[in-house]
Amino acid sequence: HGGSDIDRGDDVYARGNNLYIVGTTLSNSGISINSSTSLSGNKTRDAFIMRFTHDTLRWSRYFGGTEDENYSSSDEAFLGSGITCDNWGNIYITGTTLSQTDIAKANSAGFIFRDSLNVYNEPGKLDAFVSKFDAFGNQIWGSYYGGDGADVGTDVTIDDYNFLYISGYTSSSNKTKPQRGSTKKQVDNVIATPDAWQINNEGGYDGYFSKFDTSGKRIWGTFIGANDNDYLQRIEEGEDGDVFVAGAEVGKVRALINDKGQQVKQAIPGEPVEVLGLNGSPDAGDSLDVVTDEAKAREVSEYRQAKRKKDMAIKAVKGRTTIDQLLAQKEAALLVH
Repeated sequence: HGGSDIDRGDDVYARGNNLYIVGTTLSNSGISINSSTSLSGNKTRDAFIMRFTHDTLRWSRYFGGTEDENYSSSDEAFLGSGITCDNWGNIYITGTTLSQTDIAKANSAGFIFRDSLNVYNEPGKLDAFVSKFDAFGNQIWGSYYGGDGADVGTDVTIDDYNFLYISGYTSSSNKTKPQRGSTKKQVDNVIATPDAWQINNEGGYDGYFSKFDTSGKRIWGTFIGANDNDYLQRIEEGEDGDVFVAGAEVGKVRALINDKGQQVKQAIPGEPVEVLGLNGSPDAGDSLDVVTDEAKAREVSEYRQAKRKKDMAIKAVKGRTTIDQLLAQKEAALLVH
């Protein structure tokens, strides 16, 4: 399925017999099927959403405003987007926009988390967005997510309790100040909430992820990063029984213990857990990756172990001191005295 120009699929989600796709398009026609939406405004890039049942396209629609969606003009590069679905068939997407209109929408109770691009609706800076649609592609609510820098939305997932999580990366600070002379007030906790694991951007781009309920209310948000650029691209929840690799160690989840000493069934993003089932101790900072089966886990583990041994051997060679180096050091010490 596609239109008259470039169409790019960014993410796909399957639930039951239904398949949901989100992407970005330059096409002015050929995208909207069984939907009243059209390409928005004068710019050439909009997000699109598609729903298939088995191999039949149920509907497809554009989503976006008068500027680009999921595209960085400064880098001349497409940006990713994410999609997921809840138990009632409602669809959630996240992505990135420069549009000041046609993104945000209040929920049925009149609530909207953030209704303006970059808080103050100032043009020219990327902002992340998150939006909910019903099973027929009608928007239920939508919100911007970002601050005074560039904010990119990369992925979205939903847990068994129907809480929503979005991820991305940002150069924004956690306090957004209006331009000099403006009557608008400073806005705090733009990305991270006061109880966050990391409250401030530590430098450059930092990753972020945030938790929402299905009505669009933010529950918490946090930065994730250090003093250089850090990008959070994908977010997944873990469950009891998952096969995983942590650094060069392999294991299968036997139990998950939260910070209160209680056994839990899943590791919800942002909540620390102790994982029981590793065959060894990974190093601090090692990534944990869930894989399809134990054979794949062993393959990844063996590769990482071999790479670690090679790196250690290289360091050992570099650290050796030759006889010539010892004599030179002795001679230098005699000259000093």
